[in-house]
Amino acid sequence: MRVAKNRQAGYSFVEVLTAFAILSFAIAAILPIYSNSLRAANTVETRTLARLHLESLLSEIGVSQPLAAGAYAGALDNGMNWEIAVTPQRAARNFTLYRIDASISWRARGASTDRLRVETMRIGPTDIAEASDAQDTR
Repeated sequence: MRVAKNRQAGYSFVEVLTAFAILSFAIAAILPIYSNSLRAANTVETRTLARLHLESLLSEIGVSQPLAAGAYAGALDNGMNWEIAVTPQRAARNFTLYRIDASISWRARGASTDRLRVETMRIGPTDIAEASDAQDTR
């Protein structure tokens, strides 16, 4: 005895619809994770770029810019603003110790401003007149 099959092989409409619903829920759960990862990567990239610009500006002090007391400020092409303040700390016979405060700021997402700040010390030459004045006051 043979049984006749009238059904065709394949998936029913309900099975396909259920599979699409499950796939949609999975994509909806994964998409925010991907978005947050991209946002975090962008933040890290911007902070790294700011740090590199700040290091570049600091490396110019004493080379292309004289190591002297003063304040400097400027803006970069990418919208970052920088400030550097050089203040003498101690003077000795042959050298002066300078404190350098440098910061760079940029506009972060939204209305907030992000800032990176670095403090360092440098040794620079002392003018002969300054050294004799410092020695006379001792």
